[in-house]
Amino acid sequence: MPGNVIESINFYPTPPDTYVDVEIKLYQPATVEVKLFQSNGREIRSVEKEFFQRGTYMVRFDLEALPGGGYFVRVGTPWDTSMAHFTKGML
Repeated sequence: MPGNVIESINFYPTPPDTYVDVEIKLYQPATVEVKLFQSNGREIRSVEKEFFQRGTYMVRFDLEALPGGGYFVRVGTPWDTSMAHFTKGML
């Protein structure tokens, strides 16, 4: 299955505070892995690989125990990987 599988990654709410919902849109069916990283590259959360059909999916990460600052989400499939950045509000 060549080509791009991941259409887009969006975050809700904006800016996130105690949680973030990661909206993932896929062009094609694929096994998807979602990981959350601190801005320094340290992985802090992940979601088990799961098979998704073409369409839109939401993955929620609990942010309550994490400090304010920058974070990255990496969405990976066997054919491509996309990253997106969000900033958790400083309290």
